[in-house]
Amino acid sequence: MSSMPVSGSAGGNAAGASAVVPMAASGKAPDATVTVCQFAGPEYDAIQHFGTQFTAMTGGKIKIKMVSIPINQNLPVTINQIRTSSTCDLVDAGAQQAADLNPYLMPLSTFMNDSTLFNAAAYNLNDFPKAVQTVSSDAKNGLMSLTYGSDVQMLYYRKDLMAQWGITVPSPPAAWTWEQLEAALQTVQSKIKAANMQMSPIAISGTQDAGASMFATTAMWGYGGSPFNGNDPNFTDAKAVEGLTHWNGLLNTLKVANPGSPTYAYNELLTSLQQGKTAMAVEWNAAASTLADPKLSPISAGKLGYALLPYAQGLPATTARIFPTTHSLGISAKSQNQKAAFEFAAWYTSPEIAKAMVSSGMGSSGRFSVLTDPAIVAKQPVLAAVGASVQLYHALPAVTSFGDLLLNVMAPQVNAMFTGQKSATQAAADMQSGAQNLLQKAGK
Repeated sequence: MSSMPVSGSAGGNAAGASAVVPMAASGKAPDATVTVCQFAGPEYDAIQHFGTQFTAMTGGKIKIKMVSIPINQNLPVTINQIRTSSTCDLVDAGAQQAADLNPYLMPLSTFMNDSTLFNAAAYNLNDFPKAVQTVSSDAKNGLMSLTYGSDVQMLYYRKDLMAQWGITVPSPPAAWTWEQLEAALQTVQSKIKAANMQMSPIAISGTQDAGASMFATTAMWGYGGSPFNGNDPNFTDAKAVEGLTHWNGLLNTLKVANPGSPTYAYNELLTSLQQGKTAMAVEWNAAASTLADPKLSPISAGKLGYALLPYAQGLPATTARIFPTTHSLGISAKSQNQKAAFEFAAWYTSPEIAKAMVSSGMGSSGRFSVLTDPAIVAKQPVLAAVGASVQLYHALPAVTSFGDLLLNVMAPQVNAMFTGQKSATQAAADMQSGAQNLLQKAGK
């Protein structure tokens, strides 16, 4: 998504956000240029766009400079920059890479306790669900970054077909149990067959990428499994294996998943919905805007509903099972502009800017008030599922090389399971040994 003008009251929102950062808003802050090192994409575009408004609000005192990092090298390049130089003042310290980056970042408590820099009441940290705060925090040093975007995995479904077939999908925050989902998919399968329709009941991801590992992990968590016991690999946990078995079972036991699922990632899942080739899909919330666009997606536009991922019967509906993927701003410990960097991060993640960003379609948010705002949800119905899902974020282990574990240890086993080369039990055992070897090599 490219940068776009902010509509409506964005200017007013930007001005209102000034209450959060009294020093920056005073027009008397020391001159500074805050460098944000960020991978190219919609997140980069949004920071760049709003950065000009922030500079104007400071009376030109604090300027924002953007440095683009190749997305496929984001983590190693970011670590190298903040470990060896003061080039980057702010970096993206999202949940999935926090353990790698936190040792090189400044804890935020000192800045947040300084009333000349930060208005805690106006910022309202508790507007972020506890689960979002947790994945942005370090056990020893507390909050390490401020969240500006939250993504989730969810169940997309064709509302028109479900109504036609008499299937009621629970509305967020309610959700199906795994048993109910499996029964519904079998009903969908029979309806598709009876009508001789060329579609699958559901599309899921089992390709060899980190996303497929994240989806598989949600199934393990959804069954109450603990693939990590604290920071130690625990993939052979009985409940984790049970979750993997049901995830794999959609394709290889019940045979309700699209046969192409072993090769499906984000784009293929989106296309299957876009082209009407599936009645449901487990996909990222980011796909919703494309799928709702009548010009880009005439088959799916206006016909999709959004539901939470399932949990196992007997567990509470509030079982944490969503893989946390966030975008947040952390301050480099080597930064020479730490106060100015904090002022921008706090302003950019303030309630007013979060609302302006989401209202304009420029990004997501972790703020509960934004994700549940009736006016915003009416225009973007997917946010009801996003808002409920971020409260179900599961904590991640505080281990470095976690990205390598997802991509190089888990993903090949998920794919081997989906292609029928391994059972869930075998895949879990190989995840366990692979994770132990990886962490041992990393000195953990």
